[in-house]
Amino acid sequence: MKDFSFLILAKLFNLARTEVYNRRGNEFVFISKRRSENDEMSESYIAICELYHHGKPMTYQKLFDFLKKKNKNSRVVL
Repeated sequence: MKDFSFLILAKLFNLARTEVYNRRGNEFVFISKRRSENDEMSESYIAICELYHHGKPMTYQKLFDFLKKKNKNSRVVL
């Protein structure tokens, strides 16, 4: 099992949610590597695909549904 940063997962969730609501849910996830934080998002996305999707790329809709289901019972302690 791999640990993921909550902030990175939240950014991935928001990216997927935005693309689904903009009706691009059937397109494959694309993360540009212009900023250093996008490298972490890309690495986390690749790890999620390897662990939960048999190494295949996911669409925005699948990523959104997956993260929504996984984050349903998560809590953040400050």
